[in-house]
Amino acid sequence: MAAMLLAYATVPAKAQLGGVLTASPLDTIGQVGETIGDVTDTPLQPLAAARRDVRKLARDRLRRLALHVSENREAVEWDDHRQPAVRGEVLLLDPDPEALQIAGKAGYPVLERNSIAGLGVPFVRLGVPAGRSLAHAIRELRKALPGRTISADNLHFPAGRVGA
Repeated sequence: MAAMLLAYATVPAKAQLGGVLTASPLDTIGQVGETIGDVTDTPLQPLAAARRDVRKLARDRLRRLALHVSENREAVEWDDHRQPAVRGEVLLLDPDPEALQIAGKAGYPVLERNSIAGLGVPFVRLGVPAGRSLAHAIRELRKALPGRTISADNLHFPAGRVGA
């Protein structure tokens, strides 16, 4: 009776695996592996195409950004993360008098004092000394002003379509 119950319990497993399992455990493992491959290969094919599309979109974006920077060199340059930003300007959030003094002595004049609308966080726009790249200026100021928030004034581009 117990043998009959055990035999009955294996019927659903055999049916779910798509065929008769052999007596050898190694053959069974091979059959299960093949079945899993059959089940996963087809659904994963669209993912490979999507991955190619994402890579192409990323390459296209980088090309567009490089073109924009090269066509607008007088106003745009790369920041320390290789993102396009306003040329010759660095932002310092929540500046204090000591930070402004250190930046000024290093050759970074204050171009503007303002605050982020809606947040009330003050910031200053500092000019980058002549002959220094934006990326170099950001690294230099971060070293001179540890713990302060220093960044480029990055350009942001809309994504997607407007209207439908």
